[in-house]
Amino acid sequence: MKYMFRVAGWRLAFLIHFPENELPGQGLFDSGDQVGAEAEARAALKDVVSGHGSGCVEALPCLDSLGMILTLSGRPEEGMDFLREAYEICGRHRGCNSGVTYARLINLGICELYLGLPREALARFREARKAWEGIARHDPERLLDALGAQDMEALALAEDGRAGEAHALLEDAVSALERAAPHPKRDEYLEMARENLRIALELVRRGGTAPAGWEPMPGGGDPDMGIYLCSWQNPAKGNDDPAREMREARDFAGAEAKALEALALLPGQGAPGRDRALPLLDSLAWTLAMAGRNAEAFPYLDEAISVSARLLGHDHAGTLARKVNMGMVMVLSGRSDEGLALLEEAADASAELLGREDPRTLAARTAVGAALSQCRRHERAVEVFRDVLAVAARLGSGDGPMVVSARANLRRAEEFLGGLG
Repeated sequence: MKYMFRVAGWRLAFLIHFPENELPGQGLFDSGDQVGAEAEARAALKDVVSGHGSGCVEALPCLDSLGMILTLSGRPEEGMDFLREAYEICGRHRGCNSGVTYARLINLGICELYLGLPREALARFREARKAWEGIARHDPERLLDALGAQDMEALALAEDGRAGEAHALLEDAVSALERAAPHPKRDEYLEMARENLRIALELVRRGGTAPAGWEPMPGGGDPDMGIYLCSWQNPAKGNDDPAREMREARDFAGAEAKALEALALLPGQGAPGRDRALPLLDSLAWTLAMAGRNAEAFPYLDEAISVSARLLGHDHAGTLARKVNMGMVMVLSGRSDEGLALLEEAADASAELLGREDPRTLAARTAVGAALSQCRRHERAVEVFRDVLAVAARLGSGDGPMVVSARANLRRAEEFLGGLG
């Protein structure tokens, strides 16, 4: 399995070498069917436990798979329970110092990144790296695992706001991979490490990193603003979006071409059957916005809202998510008043439909705050971010990603209000 830390755009240079090749549910998950993947993994785990008893070594592939499916689906709290059990079982049966046990230690670190706990993840990655460096003295192939763990150490450092340290560590990892002996996985590790190095270098230039769990507004807006949010949403299912993998790999040109190719096979705008274009419209809008081509995203955003309203209703959560996207792109394209009005309308409708404490409402409210900051209306932005933080703090732990990010947004807005930003 190969994992990507999708929340922040980093690529994890780690390919798991478990002896158990069959990981229940992974095929479905890779195709975008998260619900089916979870159901398949849970069913497999139930069958194994009924046949061998709880705590059995045969359950390891099911626990590994289910833990990562839940983590990558946005439910890391649940995923951690399964990953921790896999790590403990593997330690008992395979030994605490075996390579497969350290592989599961890495899984725990990945989950902690999703939980917004970069320091805890950093400790796990460092432990695994040191262990693999020792193993590599006798088994040179494990050098790639050590360098992969080093790559993730850097990721955790950057997520903890230590971009300079991350950059230095990644430079060393890239250099070591370039010198490494030929291996089937070396090029893939090197590609990932180089991509992470590029991201870390950009963070150093900007003077920091985004708080864990949030991402910048598409196109970046004013580079001096530095407000981070989790509001850009792609309501399409993963398996309806042919460009998803390319976009996550930051290949925006390839993602655009892939989505346009699929869209060209459907009837034209307004024709019967055009409704099937909705996920492709979402995909194209998202791809263009992430590439900083906001103005070009408007036609796809506009049609997506129209189709979504007709299919789902004007006040459906999916339609509201698309309105939030449109509002953000309007603000970033200079249509500040119009975009802000649309964002506030969507946020109010989301609160009425889903409740003030729903994560989607918080995302919409965060977009309003970010737009206010972008428009230099800092006093109102501070009010919005204070409200978001108060709600987020009631919902999650004090060091959870939602709270950490809300607090960072508020702090940044207060700095601008005080003339410090």
